[in-house]
Amino acid sequence: DINNNWLVATRELGSYNSSITAIRRAEALLAMTAHVEAHDKIEEDIRSRQARSEQIFKRYEATVTTDEEREIVKAIVAARGRYFDALGKIIAASRSAGSKRDEVIAVWLGDNRTSFFALLETIESAVEFQTQGAEAAQRPFTVGGRSVDQYAGHRIAIGGIAGVDPLCDRSTGVTA
Repeated sequence: DINNNWLVATRELGSYNSSITAIRRAEALLAMTAHVEAHDKIEEDIRSRQARSEQIFKRYEATVTTDEEREIVKAIVAARGRYFDALGKIIAASRSAGSKRDEVIAVWLGDNRTSFFALLETIESAVEFQTQGAEAAQRPFTVGGRSVDQYAGHRIAIGGIAGVDPLCDRSTGVTA
């Protein structure tokens, strides 16, 4: 489960977070540029980044196996919808002929920023869910609070120093 689900899901959530952040950076460029001629290129970049983020999110979605995680997915989709709606508003504001840069920046710093951070927070809740799942999945592979690898390493080190396996019952020869 750790290799086939948790690692994949966590990687895709990290990539998704990065892709959303890249959209926000492109959005900032759109808000800050005074050159209307550059808008087409910036908007194309934003659309491309949105498409990429959708592909990444679909890869994450493919790892979802529990009802609890499906609820997190719904929350991410809703938060993404609010952010993309706000993104549309800044694109419209930056394109309007009478817009002044300070008005566009006010839109960028308003609902756009709020919805962006709400989306990142929702993504973070999915990462936290994955972390809890990984810890639970690893629990059966621990001994005394240590991972099996740590446990084996300590046994080898102690046994190597003492010349014996300290966890072996000498009367039965059974290793704990």
